[in-house]
Amino acid sequence: MKMHKIRYAVLALAGLMVTACSDNTVFQESKDMPNAVWEKDSVANFVYNATDTTGTFDVVIDIRNQNNYPFQNFWLFANFYSPKGDVYRDTLECVLADNNGRWIGEGLGSTHHLPVSFLKNIKFPKAGKYRFELIQGMRVDSLPGISDIGIRINTVKK
Repeated sequence: MKMHKIRYAVLALAGLMVTACSDNTVFQESKDMPNAVWEKDSVANFVYNATDTTGTFDVVIDIRNQNNYPFQNFWLFANFYSPKGDVYRDTLECVLADNNGRWIGEGLGSTHHLPVSFLKNIKFPKAGKYRFELIQGMRVDSLPGISDIGIRINTVKK
C-alpha cells in the first residue's frame, strides 16, 4: 500500500513538472480508473469552458497504462460536443507497444504515458462549454492496466 502511494506521488510530481514546462496548455484533466481497470460502461467526461474564440488549439488524449496491460493496442471512442449541440465522433487506435512488446510511451516505473493527437489546429468558434467523452472500445468488459485517461488542450504557437 505504501509503495502504491509513493508511485502516485511520483507520478503527480512528474505531471506537475510537465504541466509547468508546457506554457501552451490551457486545459488539462485526467480521470483515474479504480484499481487501474477501465470498465466498458465507464465514460470519462471532460468539460472545457472556452473563452478564446480566435486562437487555434490541439486536443491531445493522454493515456497512462501499466505493465500489466494485456494488449499491444488500445481502441478508444471519442466524442466532442460543442455548446450549440454539434457532435464530432471518432474511433482511435492507440498503439501502446511495439511488435516486441516494448511500451512506446514515456515510462516511470511500471506506468507509461502516451499522448495521442485527437484534434489538430481547431478553433472554438463559440465561447462556452465544450464536452469530451472518452469510452474504451476494446472487446472486453473490464480492461486491466489503464490507470488513467485524460484530455489536454494546447494553444498552437504561430
